[in-house]
Order: sequence, then structure tokens, then C-alpha cells
Amino acid sequence: EVHGDNMTVFEVEWHARSLPGLAPASVCAVLSRDYERHKLCDETEQLIAARWHERMRVNPTLFNAPKFRLARVVELDGVVELHLGYTDYADFIGTNLNPDAKTLLPQTDAPSTTSYDYFSNPLGVSCVTCTSDNVVLLLRRSVHLEDCPGYLDCPGGHPEPRAIGILDSDACYASDSAEVVAECFQSSVNEVMEEVNVPLSSLSPPELLAVVRSPSIGGKPTLVFLIHCSLSFNEVRQRYEQGPEDQFESTDLVGIKIESELDAESAIATMNITPLSRGSLMVLGRLRSRVNIAEPIVDLC
Repeated sequence: EVHGDNMTVFEVEWHARSLPGLAPASVCAVLSRDYERHKLCDETEQLIAARWHERMRVNPTLFNAPKFRLARVVELDGVVELHLGYTDYADFIGTNLNPDAKTLLPQTDAPSTTSYDYFSNPLGVSCVTCTSDNVVLLLRRSVHLEDCPGYLDCPGGHPEPRAIGILDSDACYASDSAEVVAECFQSSVNEVMEEVNVPLSSLSPPELLAVVRSPSIGGKPTLVFLIHCSLSFNEVRQRYEQGPEDQFESTDLVGIKIESELDAESAIATMNITPLSRGSLMVLGRLRSRVNIAEPIVDLC
């Protein structure tokens, strides 16, 4: 299913082989117009645009912004390449979060084309944040959010092209690979700081663990980062209750223990967690258990 009611399945497209995860020096960004979303017929493109305008009418707080589109991930000689194009939030709403997305897709037998090629698929970040007493932080998403309202989720968001001066597609393809990678890593700790209300000084440099996709919303991808926090869970909760910068995005902070694959399986079986965070927790659990995760992982719930 390209889009539907199943909000549990995830796909692991790439993963680190062991802990610690990758540092920025082992990641590069390859930017090209070839990695943009495949366009559909004019009538369908108009429907995609109409979906965005309808959502803005219903929720006036929405605003458009440029995003990086992840087409694929390739590992070559120990370096992970992120193949990125340009997209924006409006296109994400009009494709990935469009309830009619399945009916919009063309019928094609082209072996090099997948349904994901027709979705915006902005690159996100999912931050598996471990406190000093080894508690993993989850936030309960606000019911006002467009994607997975009310679900538990790792802190996260999207790398912001505007943070490095990218305002349009021309600037995107003229940008420096190292700057794009640096923004991907930096955005992860920024999201934890803004959503949980902990100081940047309490957070370790992020380690890239995996790339996970959510097939139920068109293959929406996220970079999974492991971040260690020097504060205890109780200290973090106290700061969260004081009110994070992005306090409108969540309503509660929850802590769970993920020390093994079994811990991860138990969490995703018993808690209402977003697909991308399910994948993030499973990757952490398996890496901590030193289990081979070379085969694709899907949620067994």
C-alpha cells in the first residue's frame, strides 16, 4: 500500500553495522535535479496543489518551506551517499499526506521506477535521545499536527535548507555537500533542544545509525541519529515541563528503556508509536544486541 490505514510498517533502507554510528566525515550529499519528484500529468499536479491550499484553509498555521528530498542512499567504500533533490512542505502535504495519493499514481512497468519516485519525500531526522540514566525520550505528538497526531515519536523534524541559505532549487544544486551534511547532523541536536528544552551543551555529537522509511505515507524517509544527553530523565522532564520552544508540537514526554532487541519489540508492540520511530527504536535495539540487521526489517506487530 502506498497510502492507507496501516500506520505500523517501516523499512530500513540503510543501517550502521555497529555502534557508534557514523560521523559527518563518513557521509556525503549528492545533489541533483535527477533526484526531484517525478512529475505527473497537469491535472494530477493541480490536484496536488489543491490539497495544499485546502489544508492551509483548514489550518492557517501551516506555512511552506524548502526541504531536501531523499531519492536513495548508497554506501561506497565506507562512505554513505545521500542522493538529494529539492522539494518543499507544500509538495509533502499534496503527495505523501494526500489521502487520495494511491489513485494519483500512474501505472508503469518501468523497472527503474518505484511509487516512491512520485512522492515529495522530504528528508527528516529522528533523534533517539538517551539520558544519563539510559532512558530513551519519546514525545506525544499534538493532535493538531498533520502527520501522526497523538502518536508517540522520537524528537525530530527536518534539516532546514534555509539554515544554510538555500531558498530555491537553484541554490540547492549550487550548495556545498559538506554544508548540507553538517545541517543534517546539526538539525538533529537543534530539534532535541527545541522540542525537549534541554541545552545544546548537554547533548553529544549525533551519530548516524540508519535511514528508515514509512511506506504507509509514500516512503517518507528519515535519518536516525543517536544522541546522548548528560541529564537524567527526571532532569529532562523538569526542563520539558517548563515549556520547550516548540511546545505546540507535543503534549507529553515519555521515557522507555531500549537496551536490547527485545526491549524494542516490546515497546513497538505495546505503545502507539509512529512508523519512523518504530524503525528507529528497532535499529537501536538490534545494534545494542549486536544482531545482524542486513535483511529488511518490518514491524512484526
